[in-house]
Amino acid sequence: MKKNKPVILLEGKYGPGNLGDDILMIVSSKVLLECCRDCEIVIELSKPEIVKNWLSGVTLLNHFELKKAPVLKVLGGGGQFYSFPLSWNIEKTKKGLGVRKLVHGRKVLSALKNRLGKIRKHWLTKSVDTAIFCVGVGPFVENSPQQEEARNMLMKSSYVSVRDSNSFAICKAWGIRNVKQFTDPAFLYEFWRDANIPANEIKFSNIERSIAFIPRYWPHDEIGQSYLKPMLKVAKKLNTQNIKSIFYFFSKYYDREIIEFVDNQGFNVKVWDPETNQKPARFVEQIAEQNMLVVSARAHGVILPAIFGIPGIAVEIEPKLVNVHRMLPRGTKLWQKPFNPDSLLKMIQEMLENNDEFRRLVNEDVSYNHNIALEAKADIQRFIRDYLKKQHHV
Repeated sequence: MKKNKPVILLEGKYGPGNLGDDILMIVSSKVLLECCRDCEIVIELSKPEIVKNWLSGVTLLNHFELKKAPVLKVLGGGGQFYSFPLSWNIEKTKKGLGVRKLVHGRKVLSALKNRLGKIRKHWLTKSVDTAIFCVGVGPFVENSPQQEEARNMLMKSSYVSVRDSNSFAICKAWGIRNVKQFTDPAFLYEFWRDANIPANEIKFSNIERSIAFIPRYWPHDEIGQSYLKPMLKVAKKLNTQNIKSIFYFFSKYYDREIIEFVDNQGFNVKVWDPETNQKPARFVEQIAEQNMLVVSARAHGVILPAIFGIPGIAVEIEPKLVNVHRMLPRGTKLWQKPFNPDSLLKMIQEMLENNDEFRRLVNEDVSYNHNIALEAKADIQRFIRDYLKKQHHV
């Protein structure tokens, strides 16, 4: 870490390893770099050596290696505040096993180092102001600890912007007066895509009709889990109609159980793996090059291909997918619970038959969101510049 420059700590659900969050990390970093040239932007990660291959200009540390108190902490994009019924209960039952897992599952010295790092980071950041940039808020299990922690964090933050109307409504209901609503930061595509491939102008190179399915492992509620088998049923039906199905996974770690399950069904499976040194943008470009349509249970599985002109169907496993459909209302459709395979098949057939029109509409949706994202960028950059001046850091 550089001794003389003030530090801005950037945090999120960053890996590397989840494609959507990896792209949000790139975007948030470049938003800060653009307005904070006299500051050091620091991110703590699980594998910083991998991220160095596709993100420069920032200081990348292992978790809990922060040594210098930041002047500001920025939470950059993504769903950072939520709790779900099943996963919340699982975490509650795991608490009693924590010490045993610590002692037997890790080396004692490594565990001790992490513990000391957590303590040091707590003391370095406990009095630091927070700016929250275009995050998702909710849903929550009522009266869960995560709900209370989220409310407290948002209430005390000096700057808050959110990506969707649901998040905005939750913040307003909690009395967070300074909250602003924009859109998902990934729509700042100039910060992450290949500059040599203009957004919306990627060429469809596969002469066969093909559809990208983007599932995700979903342990959080039983209804949300029920989409996968109907999705596979539709993919098999499409194969009989000479329409190819390719399954893309955005996290080889989180999705590993269903990756194996889908692979065993005989489908073509492709997995985002940052350890291959492939850049995140290239993985998205391949989805766009090889498919006419996406069907995604991941929010960024709809948003990222849309930026290259690919229409999509959002799978309503959680409210976030509904929000994505609202962001792209004309170029996408929503497959709703209880996930009837016939309704999905009907939507796919309609979007394939009118693919050029849906591409035009999704391009218009993306352009609208890009303009909002530019406003979001300008707004937080204005706040940070003013904040640093008041604190005499620039």
